Amino acid sequence: NSIQRKEAQSERSTLSSILIEFSGNQYGWYPMAILCVTAQLYMRNSVEIREGGSVKDTAEVFDILRKNKGLDTYVIRPAPEIDIDQIKRLKAFHHEFFHAVLVGEQPKECAIQFKDSLLQLRQRLDSYLREKSSLPFLSKLEPIVRSYEDVLKKEWSYSMEHVQTLVEELLPDKLNTVDQ
Repeated sequence: NSIQRKEAQSERSTLSSILIEFSGNQYGWYPMAILCVTAQLYMRNSVEIREGGSVKDTAEVFDILRKNKGLDTYVIRPAPEIDIDQIKRLKAFHHEFFHAVLVGEQPKECAIQFKDSLLQLRQRLDSYLREKSSLPFLSKLEPIVRSYEDVLKKEWSYSMEHVQTLVEELLPDKLNTVDQ
């Protein structure tokens, strides 16, 4: 609630500002309790923790919270709200694109699995591109690999919020070029 309120007011909430706010006179929580609640919120996909522009993954977040140092550099923000229809659309797209089932249930989990599958495909195409000097027709794969790289650079929430864009941009190239 505090994080959402600050976000609405365009204020940054850092881990250290959360510690200061909730360990003060009004709340009086112990710092470790505040960090534990933060970890629970993170695991429920209610918040995300960033450093600079990058979202931290689970291992990094637990390492940050365990060390309890330099917390003013880590920004805590509400996680994007993803509804069940978006998850279903991503799962359907994943099945059509990779001919494999996406097994996750949580939005972040599904998006990360999708990106992992896309990364594996991009790496496979990269290995084909190494042979383009002897097989010139493989140069058709270069723009496709670049488009995959563009998607891989984006945050996990992009693949949830822009499934239709992914379908329109990635699927025709895969069906007409990569699957040929």
